[in-house]
Amino acid sequence: MLASCGLRNTDNRTKPTHENFEAYCPYCDYLNVFNRATDLNDSDSIDGEERPCGNPECQRPFALTYDSIDPTFVLLYYEAQTLLEQKRFGDAIVKLATSIEQFFTHSLFELLAWQRLAANESDYHIADVANRIAARLTQAIDGAAYQDLRNLFLHMLIGGPITTIQDAERTIGRIVRTTPSDAALGTIADPKLQSAAHRLKMLSLHEVRNRIIHHTTYRPPESEARALFQGTEDVMWTLVDKLDVRFESLGI
Repeated sequence: MLASCGLRNTDNRTKPTHENFEAYCPYCDYLNVFNRATDLNDSDSIDGEERPCGNPECQRPFALTYDSIDPTFVLLYYEAQTLLEQKRFGDAIVKLATSIEQFFTHSLFELLAWQRLAANESDYHIADVANRIAARLTQAIDGAAYQDLRNLFLHMLIGGPITTIQDAERTIGRIVRTTPSDAALGTIADPKLQSAAHRLKMLSLHEVRNRIIHHTTYRPPESEARALFQGTEDVMWTLVDKLDVRFESLGI
């Protein structure tokens, strides 16, 4: 027997994640789990698209609504929080480390390429330069793990504020994977950015993540997991606000 066929309010009946989009069918209340790569053609945003209900007794098409516009690092962060509250502390730390790795990548592309392009979309010269920078960034981060991405990000901060495409060009030529010295971080002019950069350098998140997945299949206790979350959240969201990288400026 199907539930009532009357269309119901779909508010708060969806759950977007990085990999999936979960939605209750408004006709039969069946929980559909659509995989973005397999079921949704790898779409980043599917708001308004229709898909048939997966319940064999229903199969009625319905609109997928309330998809998230958050960048990947934010979606992964929320997933990490959910795992933390479920007391899956090892999984939560692994997901949190992936989130901040995505934050590094997101910020590099936003600050060095896409924000400059978004501010000057009609300028073909800036578009060409931004695309060249993006190509160089793609090469720079190829195969990069947590520490490499963190160091590239920190060297970008050391390079100073990026307000023009010329600033971005100079910076892309200077960022490297070597760990910056404390003295170099001390040259960051903004006191809050400098403090966050020092705290970021000191984070042990990646070391604990590696113990969990590579070495001893370590099971972290709740106290350690929550301390890592507190330290990471403090640093990451301070940087997000100071650098204005909460969203994707081009919607890509």
